[in-house]
Amino acid sequence: MFIAVTRIVFEDQQTTYDKRELKALTEKIKSRFHVCVKINKPQEAGIPAIVISALEHSQNQLDQKLDRIADFCEESGFGRIDSEETFFEHIDNLFEP
Repeated sequence: MFIAVTRIVFEDQQTTYDKRELKALTEKIKSRFHVCVKINKPQEAGIPAIVISALEHSQNQLDQKLDRIADFCEESGFGRIDSEETFFEHIDNLFEP
């Protein structure tokens, strides 16, 4: 099993963003892709970002799922993705001494 944690930062197209819209996007991602999603506290005020954690049997499946999530975010109308950072690890490696 592989685990990934991804941080997606959206372009700052406006000075403020609607937190309700971002919350709605996170709920749609959760229900459609069966992953954990949280709104990230932005490093810079007003920059919308989310953090996603996902688990799959292979890294290939995980890559495909994260690509579909990124595409979904772009197509959602919330905004374009400015940056995306991902951490991959095999689940067994997390518990080795």
